[in-house]
Amino acid sequence: IMRIILPVLYFLCIVSDPLIAQDFRCHGNHLIPEQSETVVPTSNQTQVQKPLTAITYIPIVIHVLYNTAAQNIPDAQIYAQVDALNKDFARLNADTINTPPEFQAVAGAVPIQFCLVQQDSLGNPTTGITRHYTDTVMFMDSFLGNSQYFQTSTGGQEPWDPYHYLNIYVINRSYFAGTASSPSSHGAAWDGMAIQYTEFHQNSHVLTHEVGHYFGLFHIFGGTSGQGSCGDDMVADTPPQAYNLSCNYPVKSCGNTVSNDMVMNYMDYTPSSCKNMFTHGQADRMVSKLYSDRISLVNTPNCGSVGINTPSLNSVPIKLYPNPSSSSATLYMAQNLSGCILSLYSSLSKEVFRTTCQDQQITIPRNGLPSGLYYIRLMQNDQVLYTSKLIFE
Repeated sequence: IMRIILPVLYFLCIVSDPLIAQDFRCHGNHLIPEQSETVVPTSNQTQVQKPLTAITYIPIVIHVLYNTAAQNIPDAQIYAQVDALNKDFARLNADTINTPPEFQAVAGAVPIQFCLVQQDSLGNPTTGITRHYTDTVMFMDSFLGNSQYFQTSTGGQEPWDPYHYLNIYVINRSYFAGTASSPSSHGAAWDGMAIQYTEFHQNSHVLTHEVGHYFGLFHIFGGTSGQGSCGDDMVADTPPQAYNLSCNYPVKSCGNTVSNDMVMNYMDYTPSSCKNMFTHGQADRMVSKLYSDRISLVNTPNCGSVGINTPSLNSVPIKLYPNPSSSSATLYMAQNLSGCILSLYSSLSKEVFRTTCQDQQITIPRNGLPSGLYYIRLMQNDQVLYTSKLIFE
């Protein structure tokens, strides 16, 4: 029965019982009360350090978790979806012509673009797409949340360093079309988003909706569901309204006599077929969250070579000892590289340790890390000085 009704239910993480869901934000990987996030009004732009007209590029990694051949979606489909996401944010999507005249003045582009990484944090080439078979036939959603797809031990796959990559999972799930973590979860083990594989394609705006949540947007009606929500989405140029499940327009709600509901906004619950816009206020809020809570994404050098600039490997005499090691290891340098940054990465390119150089030696503690192969990277002034493998026995 659930399989049969899934296409009906998949409206951007909506739920079938509004009375149960009305106190929760459906976009969270761990569903949390609406009031639990610290709200920063859009008008507070003091933390934005970059002109809103300058485009910031965000490195993304797509993790495809599949149990059947159909769930293992092809590269071409992923490329088309990323292209559609970028067009939605740039307001270059073909259906912008469908924005009603009353909202054309507030419809705006978001100066954020997304690209699949071409190099991982160690400089190794990558397509930005990972594929992993899972024994999990369907990841089960619940109001308590589901982060199983973030963990190998529960049928998923560990994310790449969430401080520097936007991790997007494509999975087969039981209930929601998509979920995403909020900016307050930046860097957490569950930071990222998961999209139902049947909704990951160029004609769907589910990913656009969830990326909006990832950068701090609330639903346009200010809540999770329920006609009585009529809440505040903390954006000044969106109308007060209830949620909408259809493309019917014009329609008014919440006692609003000034404008109709913005049913074509990406942050409503309407079908993808009628979504075509963010507002200028929503764009400002996303940029504000990017340059505050999610600033480390900006500090990732670029999409073409994420984590790596032009390397000058082993330009300083350095010795690593002991290697292999059963506890800690020490990096000895022939000269003091004050201010350099040492990072230790797992074999999945996840940063597990970071420290700043203080003198000519750096201790790398094991700190409970499991046995296996790790990678060291030493950087100074955005230049790679040294890389090496480290084995913990």
